[in-house]
Amino acid sequence: MVRLLLLALVFIPLNLFAQGYICAAGGGSEAVNDWNRKPYQWIVDKADSGKIIVISYNNETNWIPDYFISLGATSSYNLRINSRTQADLQSTYDELKTAKGIFFKGGDQYNYISTYKGTKTEQAIVEIFQSGGVIAGTSAGAMILGEIDFTARVTSISSKEALQNPFSSAVDLDFNFMNLVPNTLFDTHFIERGRLGRLAAMLIKGKINFDREIIGVGIDDKTAVCISPDGIAEVFGSGSVAFLRFDNFTNISATGTKFSLDNLKVDFLLEGWKYNLQTGEIVELPSGVKTFVPLYNETILKTSFYLTGNNSVNNTTLNAGLSNFISSADVSNLLLIANQGYQNSVTSIVTYLSGNGLQSEQLILNTTSVNSIEAQNKIQSASAIIFAGDSANVISLLNNNTTLAGAAFESKINNSSVRLIFMGDAGKSSGSKFVFHTDSEPFAAYRGRMTLFNGLSVIDNSVFQPRVFENSDYFENRSSSVLWGMMRNRITLGFYLEGNDYLFFNKELREIRGTGAIPFFIVDASASTVVDSSRYRAPGYSTSRQTIGLDKVRLHISNNSSVKYNIDSKTFSSITSVESEKYNIPSGFTIYDAFPNPFNSETNIKFALSESGSVSISMFDILGSEIKSDIYENLSQGEHSVKIRLDNFPAGIYFVRITGFGISKMIKVAYNK
Repeated sequence: MVRLLLLALVFIPLNLFAQGYICAAGGGSEAVNDWNRKPYQWIVDKADSGKIIVISYNNETNWIPDYFISLGATSSYNLRINSRTQADLQSTYDELKTAKGIFFKGGDQYNYISTYKGTKTEQAIVEIFQSGGVIAGTSAGAMILGEIDFTARVTSISSKEALQNPFSSAVDLDFNFMNLVPNTLFDTHFIERGRLGRLAAMLIKGKINFDREIIGVGIDDKTAVCISPDGIAEVFGSGSVAFLRFDNFTNISATGTKFSLDNLKVDFLLEGWKYNLQTGEIVELPSGVKTFVPLYNETILKTSFYLTGNNSVNNTTLNAGLSNFISSADVSNLLLIANQGYQNSVTSIVTYLSGNGLQSEQLILNTTSVNSIEAQNKIQSASAIIFAGDSANVISLLNNNTTLAGAAFESKINNSSVRLIFMGDAGKSSGSKFVFHTDSEPFAAYRGRMTLFNGLSVIDNSVFQPRVFENSDYFENRSSSVLWGMMRNRITLGFYLEGNDYLFFNKELREIRGTGAIPFFIVDASASTVVDSSRYRAPGYSTSRQTIGLDKVRLHISNNSSVKYNIDSKTFSSITSVESEKYNIPSGFTIYDAFPNPFNSETNIKFALSESGSVSISMFDILGSEIKSDIYENLSQGEHSVKIRLDNFPAGIYFVRITGFGISKMIKVAYNK
């Protein structure tokens, strides 16, 4: 009965929390009295200094149990449970029930889900939690602590992969394992592995496929969030915890693999900040937090221009943003500006232009050429300018209007007499500020070694980062760069872009349009009120980790070129709310709600196909056990209805999963026998 009551919490309002405590750590290395001292002490204290059992699927060292004992636990030890047989033993249940706290080590969360789900191990953990105990974990062990879990059953998907198709089977969500924190999904190693896009993709799938507005909690490595029974979450450690949630301003739409997510609310919290999971508000701040006062009262766009997401100069990248730039600009006097050392790539661009019947002048920037009459004349004569290069700090030499080239460029953009395209890293210089050293050292953000440069202010009040998901060595730097740059200079607009994608900034309409397979990200901090930065210093370094605290951020994501972002209203235009098409699943597969629901004798599952194909329908009880499954093959185009009866089953809550065309949707039904 206890098990049934807990799983029913899946659909109970968020304000009815269970009685236990949760502590989720984002992973990362452990050391005595380092970032983990406060959250691990919290675990021991909330467990009343009782026994803490450390569960793992693999063999583990005694470091974690010994650390808990050093912090006051009466006892702590490792317990390896690596088979369903062992997980379902009464003796395993009895042993776990002697603990006041359970801690899951890292590894592979699917090992935990597939091995423990529906066993006495799961039952024991749930009962410990309900009786006021502590359930905690790190890395993969933290990712199973929410009501909803990303299983990694198919693969541990990256942000880039997840964003290309959030509705794929690889974005696999489980709604029926432990269910400890209502309506919440945890993701770990968040900034370190560039997982903002991955978590957003999971929330998109949750809303479109399951009609659930899930709260996403992204936890940085060497960082933890600990949650009390009243739903108050406190952050500890070196980095930040991001809380992503839908509210009345959030809008979402999807057609096929094209989607847009508008105004997703994100709060970034640092150590000592507290957040109410029920209300979505920050409820406590430590001393030293500052008021966020924007540097600019409005965003000034001086001329229309393009940004691309990739430094690579090949046919694919050139035929993306550059071809659109050529078709929209006056290319009668085309100027190509690049930094010294980028000449080989410049040759490829010139060859591409020549192949399209275009001639161009070239200007190679350095500290000497920027003050030459030749450079001044080329800029003054240009009708359109291509910026290419891998050193935005060299491109940004043009921000100095005391030089001949700098003065000519300032005059050009202030008069809006030129259209621009910035390719790849050169685009970082388009804003008022940009973050440097993102690509020169893999741990620059963690060690506090990123720096700021003044940009060209083609659009002020902005920070831009291309290639955000390119090369995992630099995920943390590039993911941190926009947020840290916005915090550091009180800038309210940030942009992330990847691959062959491009953004077009239209000065006259004051709107932004993006095109590409991987969505662009717009970060808006215009409603933010408080700001701070981490005070944690990596061992051996004198500067703090470059991660931030910032409230009321708005995230806008789209890969749909017909959707445009308005700079003034701070929203997407031409986006249809999912509420008006809430069961319209991508790929020509439309699923309607069950009717009647609740039902006495039978209910109907109705769906429509835009083309012929096969659909499977499975039914599960509250414990997640499959009780019915049918495959309907060679269905014709059009609407279909399937009757479901549960004559031989007890009254209660059941779940119907409808799968077809690579898409799956779960519907809850109530059987009143």
